[in-house]
Amino acid sequence: MATYNGERFLAQQLNSIISQTYKNWVLLVHDDGSEDGTVDILKEYSIKYPERIIFLNDGLKFGNAKDNFSHLIGIALERNFEYFFFCDQDDVWIENKIEIFLQRFKGIESSRKDLSILLHSDLKVVDSNLDVISDSMWRYQKLNPECKTLNYLLVQNNVTGCACAVNRALLEKAHPIGRKAIMHDWWLSLVASAFGVVDFISKPTVLYRQHEKNDTGAKNVDVRYAIRKFMRKDDLVKSIAKTVLQAQNFLSTFEQCLKPEQKDMLRAYVQIPYVSYVRKLLTVFRFKLFKQNFLRNLGFLWYLRYVKEDFYDICDNPNI
Repeated sequence: MATYNGERFLAQQLNSIISQTYKNWVLLVHDDGSEDGTVDILKEYSIKYPERIIFLNDGLKFGNAKDNFSHLIGIALERNFEYFFFCDQDDVWIENKIEIFLQRFKGIESSRKDLSILLHSDLKVVDSNLDVISDSMWRYQKLNPECKTLNYLLVQNNVTGCACAVNRALLEKAHPIGRKAIMHDWWLSLVASAFGVVDFISKPTVLYRQHEKNDTGAKNVDVRYAIRKFMRKDDLVKSIAKTVLQAQNFLSTFEQCLKPEQKDMLRAYVQIPYVSYVRKLLTVFRFKLFKQNFLRNLGFLWYLRYVKEDFYDICDNPNI
């Protein structure tokens, strides 16, 4: 769990983990310099549950969730754990979440013990009081968990970090998280799709709380949302450009391990800023680099034309 100024909902999340039907777990928590009561809550729980909750109070501050989680991954890998769950500070887990995931892990691993696996589930979207907004975040955001191959995940992530877990084989291969990765969950999904398995659990295992301080949050992807999104040219071009940066990082990290067809696809995608619009479209259709519904694809294909040689300039920080 990576925390920052989460005092409002943190105790409720911790209690939902403590109440899990599966009891053989350890929670590693790292705070990113909270200025509210978050640290006091973490100290209280780590004292009350010393064998279960480990508060890594090392004073390091990263300034973003991705690097905070990457730091936690490195520490977790030093311990003799088999499976790793990612947890946000403001959600609530259903009581048998861990048990459900472990059953699926065991089923997949029964045929291959060394397989790199990422599992993720649907989420129930709720408001700050846990009143239900949508019974399925996948339906709410028009996400299709069947889109789990590398070509889809290069351009759009459908894995929500707080509802995913990985086995040790995947985490060892994916760590450290790429410097240009957009988020840790996206990077993990790319590694799993390229070298292992991405699988999903269709039932919600998390109450995904929406409030004014959500770092990302769930959006109801309807026609009105799509139109508002379509009008925000700079944001859309920046979003596409960041997927290219991430793909560059992924290719340079794993080039020696990738299959020839995966290399061809990645090399073509990272050339997107430097080729004509017609070539961009040919790359998209040749490798089926599609997003997960018609409206998203329409915006993607239209604004792809603006990702050009100077695309680094449209990103706030090209070294993310």
